[in-house]
Amino acid sequence: MPKQELGPFTFEPPTSWSRRAVLIFVGESNNAHPPPNIVVTRDVRGDEELPTHAWRKVFELGRSVPDFEMLGSRETRIDGQPAFKVVVRWRSERGTVTQAMAWVDDRDGHALTITCSAIDKPEAFSEFEHVLETLTFGGARDSMVVPTGRASSPSQPPPENPEMYASVPMPGARPVRR
Repeated sequence: MPKQELGPFTFEPPTSWSRRAVLIFVGESNNAHPPPNIVVTRDVRGDEELPTHAWRKVFELGRSVPDFEMLGSRETRIDGQPAFKVVVRWRSERGTVTQAMAWVDDRDGHALTITCSAIDKPEAFSEFEHVLETLTFGGARDSMVVPTGRASSPSQPPPENPEMYASVPMPGARPVRR
């Protein structure tokens, strides 16, 4: 793999490794809890259907964290592309984490994954929805380019709670606790 650049730095990664990009946006913190964040990745999906890929990821998360709760899910479209959205909650040593996740099909065997995680910061989920509303497809497929400067504020108020998605029954799932 050729030399890679990150800001003013360059380095040579292991030649047999593949390049994957992760974008992380971090919100403001009140110091009582970690700041909310939005993480964007592009993962290989292969021949796996998008909902199957998303459910597999949700099940993996559910097996790895304590007190996992499924709050809602639905199939949707984002910029005309098939997408799948999920909201879950689980317990960490720092508090109850709520996560909203969206997987978007990019037509070439990959899924763009956008995840928002927050503890006691419901406004983070309106920011998550803003990212999804402004997501467009086009341009370079192999890069994640982020313009510099401050992002504009979303015009919608924060949701009352993360149960903003219509519930889709999950095969073999535990009943949802309320």
